[in-house]
Amino acid sequence: MKLVFCLASGLLCLLPLLQGMQAGERRDISEGDADEEGLSEEVTSPGDDQLEEIWEQLDRQTVLIEDIRERLIGLEARLQVGDSRDEAQGAEFLGAANDGATDEQSCVGRCGDPGNSSTCGCNVACATNGTCCRDHRDVCLSCRGRCREAYQSGRLCQCDSNCKSHRNCCNDVSFTCDGIKRGATTQDLREMTEKLLAADVNGAGANIRLDLQGKGTSDDLAGRPLFKSVPASALASPTIRLLEELQNNYSPNVTTAEAEDPAEIAEKEAFLNAIVQTEVMQLMENFLKERGFLTGSLKDRLDELWFTLYTRKNILSSSGFEHVFAGEMRGQKVLGLHNWVYFLHKEQEGDINYMRWLNFIDLGDKGEIVKVAYKWMGKMKKAGSMFVGTSPELDLAVYTLCILTRPNRGCPVQMNGHKFNIQTWIQKSDGKELVGAAFPAI
Repeated sequence: MKLVFCLASGLLCLLPLLQGMQAGERRDISEGDADEEGLSEEVTSPGDDQLEEIWEQLDRQTVLIEDIRERLIGLEARLQVGDSRDEAQGAEFLGAANDGATDEQSCVGRCGDPGNSSTCGCNVACATNGTCCRDHRDVCLSCRGRCREAYQSGRLCQCDSNCKSHRNCCNDVSFTCDGIKRGATTQDLREMTEKLLAADVNGAGANIRLDLQGKGTSDDLAGRPLFKSVPASALASPTIRLLEELQNNYSPNVTTAEAEDPAEIAEKEAFLNAIVQTEVMQLMENFLKERGFLTGSLKDRLDELWFTLYTRKNILSSSGFEHVFAGEMRGQKVLGLHNWVYFLHKEQEGDINYMRWLNFIDLGDKGEIVKVAYKWMGKMKKAGSMFVGTSPELDLAVYTLCILTRPNRGCPVQMNGHKFNIQTWIQKSDGKELVGAAFPAI
């Protein structure tokens, strides 16, 4: 991993150039290595705490990186080295530039060129010293005419085939190079997740009280359960009741094969039918369709992404839904378990021993997000994050939004004014890309 820093005119520039996947960093998860990877916050080599901490730090930096890139672009506009033309105006300009602009007047064919005393610049430095050509933003900060080009140093953003994994793509790469209608910017995702939170009416956040107790990175710092007060009414919403019925259908042991019987299929259908009718899911569906991330039936897409079974060690034993909304065990390791309803029931049954908390985000009367350590049936989970008090449709909508728009990376979201990431991982199985993991990376 390479991070390039520059300091110019008081502006700190952070340009992520993740060149290749180094030892300990995550990669796309295929069916053959899913079991070894773990698919949880403990996402590096099993047992290697240092690598785990490195990856969590990288997750937290994603929002900062994208914020800095956006500010650089905004600074360029304020310096009048770019302009705010919309896409149609930009296309007209590019046509004119290609028809007759000289090299000295345009960045067409010159992106990465620093320029000189007689020619304007088209590289990273020109944005901070005010020497960029007037079309620098339209030409060099866009993928128009650059799709699949080779990586070129000196550019603020890239359009090569590896830019997504390196997290240095131009903002328009999705709809310019991948055929997506509009794509989704960081601001789009943050605004949408605030709307999803506001629309959540089936949650129980206002009725739940947590007892966080001790904060730390080791030892048992909590003598009492995490959930202090949960009245029966907190679990009375229709989608929470349907979620509970589904959660009882899974065996946590990854060596135990899973199969759906007719009764379980009926429970799944009832759950999906209920959540797709909620305002939360309808907002998410409209957003994804408008931007080209979803075509066809939302219910069918959710069914495939979350409920398609895949194998671990040649055993058909896992799905995205089981991993995230219930939980799994492999040996002495806890995998997944990112849902507060399942955590609550297992704690009430005496199967979970809550030990300490690591981080917390307040979602107002909608609930909170917590990162905690605990033991489940004697097996340790050193870092597990989950929404608390939210409805299953909100959790599923946020995770699905991120798995489709920012797979295998930190997805920038915002709730109750707090900016953070949702981390997702893709599970590849039989030619399909399914949910491997999804959780708040706080």
